[in-house]
Amino acid sequence: MEISQLQYFQAMARVRHFTKAAEECAVSQSALSRSIAKLEDELGTPLFVRHARRAELTQASTSSITSTACCASSKRRRGKLPRLSRRMAAS
Repeated sequence: MEISQLQYFQAMARVRHFTKAAEECAVSQSALSRSIAKLEDELGTPLFVRHARRAELTQASTSSITSTACCASSKRRRGKLPRLSRRMAAS
């Protein structure tokens, strides 16, 4: 698991759209999609239900948001990750 995967996951959870999340993260949509797919593979569960124009969070991803926010907070305290938006942490 890489920090970039967590950042992409956070963007996807926030906007629930692959292209918009990719634009927010300044990566191509295909790179973000591959990274999310790799994260899902590593975790052994889908994080999003994909639809034509949007993606929905799964129960597993809802649990992962809390874990990701905690992990990010820990790394931020050590100066290794920028602050999450309050909206993401509250999700």
